[in-house]
Amino acid sequence: MGSVETVTVLFTDLVGSTGLATRVGPGAAEELRREHFKLLREAVEETDGREVKNVGDGLMVVFQSSSSAVSCAVSMQQRLDRRNRRADEQLMVRIGISAGEADLEDGDYFGPPVVEASRLCNAATGGQILCGELVRMMAREGHSFRSVGTLRLKGLAEPFAAHEVEWEPLSAQAGALPLPPRLREVPPVGYVGRRAEREGLAFLLAQAREGNRRVAFVSGEPGIGKTRLATHLAVEAYGDGATVLYGRCDEDLGVPYGPWVEALRHYVSAAPLDALRAHAERHGGELTRLLPDVRGRVADYPAPTETDPETERYLLFAAVAGLLEGATREAPLILILDELHWADKPSLSLLRHLVTRGGEMRLFVIGAYRDSDLTRSHPLSELLADLHREEGVSRIPLTGLEEENVVALMEAAAGHDMDLDGRRLARAIVRETDGNPFYVAELLRHLLESGAIVQGDDGRFRLEGRIEDLGLPQSVREVVGRRIERLSEANRRALSVAAVVGREFDVDLLARVLESEEDELLDLLDEAVEASVLNESGSAVGRFTFAHALINHTLYQELGRTRRARLHRRIAEAVEEACGEDPGDRLAELAHHWGQAATPDDPDKAVDYARRAGERALANLAPDEALRWFGQALELHDDRGDADRAGRCGLLIGLGEARRQAGEGDFREVLLDAARLARELGDTTLLARACLANSRGQASVHGELDAERIEMLEAALQATGSSDPALRARLLSLLNLELNWDPDFDRRQALADEALELARRSGDDQALGVALHQCGLAVQSATNAADRLALAAELRGIAERTGDPMFHFWAAWTTWITAGELVDFALADAAFEEFEARAAEIGQPSLRWSYLFGRSLRERVAGRLEEAEATAAEAAEIGEPDAFMVYTAQLAGIRWEQGQLEEMIELMEQAVEDYPGISGFRPGLAAAYCEIDQVDEARALLHAELERGLNRIGHDQSESTTLALWADISFQIGDAAPAPELYDRLLPIRDGAVWNGAIGYNTVAHYLGGLASLLGRPDEAIEHFERTIEVQRGTPAPLWLARTLHGYGKVLLDRGTDDLERARGALSESISLASGHGLSIVERRARALLDDARVAAK
Repeated sequence: MGSVETVTVLFTDLVGSTGLATRVGPGAAEELRREHFKLLREAVEETDGREVKNVGDGLMVVFQSSSSAVSCAVSMQQRLDRRNRRADEQLMVRIGISAGEADLEDGDYFGPPVVEASRLCNAATGGQILCGELVRMMAREGHSFRSVGTLRLKGLAEPFAAHEVEWEPLSAQAGALPLPPRLREVPPVGYVGRRAEREGLAFLLAQAREGNRRVAFVSGEPGIGKTRLATHLAVEAYGDGATVLYGRCDEDLGVPYGPWVEALRHYVSAAPLDALRAHAERHGGELTRLLPDVRGRVADYPAPTETDPETERYLLFAAVAGLLEGATREAPLILILDELHWADKPSLSLLRHLVTRGGEMRLFVIGAYRDSDLTRSHPLSELLADLHREEGVSRIPLTGLEEENVVALMEAAAGHDMDLDGRRLARAIVRETDGNPFYVAELLRHLLESGAIVQGDDGRFRLEGRIEDLGLPQSVREVVGRRIERLSEANRRALSVAAVVGREFDVDLLARVLESEEDELLDLLDEAVEASVLNESGSAVGRFTFAHALINHTLYQELGRTRRARLHRRIAEAVEEACGEDPGDRLAELAHHWGQAATPDDPDKAVDYARRAGERALANLAPDEALRWFGQALELHDDRGDADRAGRCGLLIGLGEARRQAGEGDFREVLLDAARLARELGDTTLLARACLANSRGQASVHGELDAERIEMLEAALQATGSSDPALRARLLSLLNLELNWDPDFDRRQALADEALELARRSGDDQALGVALHQCGLAVQSATNAADRLALAAELRGIAERTGDPMFHFWAAWTTWITAGELVDFALADAAFEEFEARAAEIGQPSLRWSYLFGRSLRERVAGRLEEAEATAAEAAEIGEPDAFMVYTAQLAGIRWEQGQLEEMIELMEQAVEDYPGISGFRPGLAAAYCEIDQVDEARALLHAELERGLNRIGHDQSESTTLALWADISFQIGDAAPAPELYDRLLPIRDGAVWNGAIGYNTVAHYLGGLASLLGRPDEAIEHFERTIEVQRGTPAPLWLARTLHGYGKVLLDRGTDDLERARGALSESISLASGHGLSIVERRARALLDDARVAAK
């Protein structure tokens, strides 16, 4: 007779054990099982458990107390975790625990707790412990639990309330973050070969451990072992205390930033709370755009900053870099980004940012990709080319295994040495496979399953028949196809549908599509797992993945086109059924399947989902993904040829917005087409959207007007009226910006006044901030620096209220420019430091470009010409649209100071031709002629400008530069013709400087002194020069002072012998300053004047 006992029952199961023998060979598989059981039994003995029986690849153990059972389960996981840290092959165990009354018969237990524990074990994932409510209540002391809700367990009529037992690794070191779930799976073959590649990666890892960020791109054909190589290094490093993160790119179905989400979610799920809080203090809530789950770990986690999409994207990039940097302070970090040939462009953009701008950290990034899948235009090809010269970036191409490596692989699988026939077989396999490890393993499996290789009574494997008669499959797809053919018909059908779902799939979705019972389907999938076609996920219950992408592709390609389309449709309908009204992150999945299922007769859902996926991608700061979806939506929309022109207009706006955010230059034309269509439709909302999206943040073309954009903006303003003041303010501000180079300054000022008045009245801080910035740019002229400084101060107040980092940057940038114009260098320096910090915080390349050319100006004014040139070149390398124009102007200014303008003549002539609307390039060329003593050419340009009319020099950002350069040329060549008009234009700003943030020449009074001399008013000239000298002696601008002293000495000499001593003093000081800072032309001319003064004195 049996008895009844109250016990706690524990079941374990080794994940992935079903196909273990076929994966690593019978001998290796048996050794792994014994090792796994040894570790489990050590934990059982330690906690006074009683092993009831071995249940295949696990144990059934009973305990007298629930606390002991939970302690045993935790000890099991900790022992396995410690073992896995230093092992190549990972052993992952799932555990279920339940308590209650059980029947004891013949040493075995039966009853509810046994069934419950067994089913909980089946429901757990690798590394997880699940238990029932009774166990949680009885074992609370010393243990932590987390509710996982109610589970439907096979064989139980009612849902079962389950809890997860939380456990920590035995090691308290920083590398205690568990291995990512995908890296816990037992690899398909034992590791052989690749000694040079492994040593190369180990060397790079050693450098990364020292704080030198390193990146390695591992490439090769499908199945060559890229992931295996990266995993091998990562597992070894994990054993030595490194943190390991993993993210894989998915073909077709990937969400934006997919591999980053997978990798960082794993880190955030277990990262120290103090680290996450510190990150939030520094980067705010930007990480939630990528990982909303972080809010569940940190209370009162802040919201992300709301600003323009480009700024939000770079704030996100900075947040990701900051998170990784923080993680590497505690331990070295290996980040594996797998299948990069399928990466979405946003993921590659984030990788580029991390490599080029991420800062120093103990980080080693390994990117694996198929080089056979890349074309020249592939985004990854562009990234690899851009990073080619980047320090710390390496490429590691993989080729096939050598014959001795294949022999070693066969010996590891067989568990014994190869005889002569075995070595001949290895040679034939290498010949057929070129040593591709996946192909080799598949071919060996084919030979074993087809009976060509058999295992004898002695345990050794031998070849049946001659090698020449084997009929080896000619391709990896063929050998995979033959393996799949050996599965049951029902299994092949299920796998074919799964292949259409994707590389990974959920059982419940597959069951919906197949209209089958989940238990029956699970039996089929277990068969596929045993055949090593599938792997069961170690991190999510009910989720499977194809063992290799080639298996997935082979199954997919074998389906006919019509069958594929029908399956895509059924899958899409099943996803809709599962998601309900809000598909959330599965929008892209639905857009993909409906897109593949669409027919010309029924494209509506495909268009709608593609549009929604595009809108979601824009919201998720992934404009490159949005391009894909809006492009697909437009193509499907146009194929059906219907009359929904408003729908097409909306898609064009989405496409144009995506192109602009992605940096695609043709966004202008797309959005103009959308605006024209909206105007034809009389749709004011669409017209305004199209116009506001069609801007790069400054005038479309420097020195010119974009008539088409202006026409559309004027049409939008006429259509909107005055009912929405914020919208009208935005349209007016943008129109004003496009009119930046319009000679009608009064019109620009009137537009600015109206826009600012409406924006202030609207109460919309975002509209007002944009208006303050854009109108400040649009009305920039020589005479209103103080007014623009006031606008900057108001913008700073808006920035403080909204927290918008771009408003902070714009306010600092405008202050830097206007303070320089007003010769307030203390304020200018403070503003420069602020916008430098903001540029670094935001991380946008365009802002860094602005910072660098601003720094070049600072270096030049301070007399550090070599540093100024190097910084200007660094700015130009960023590749902004206007970089050549700014670099030309800056380099010309530096060469002017150095007396080397002769080498700039050709470039300056080209600039005059390329930018006819920018008035400053013409006197710049004349100055170059003047500096190399080609006075006639300089005079000819000056008189051509006079014929054109000095009154045509516009009130824009080039105004003071243009007037000052023409004044200097007139003074140098002694031509008084333009002096009266130039003097009158410059006199209102006599207390200011020629300064626009990129170039700065001198204080305005310096030029007024020269003009007064030309006008025959020497006393007035001397007054201007002396006033300038007094200001410049308190200003960190030695080059300006050297030139002013030279001009002052010249005027004194011209006035007569009574001023000779003062002239000699001024010229001597000019020579000293010029020689000390490399102003050779000033030094030469001052010395010539000084010689004239000495002659006059005699």
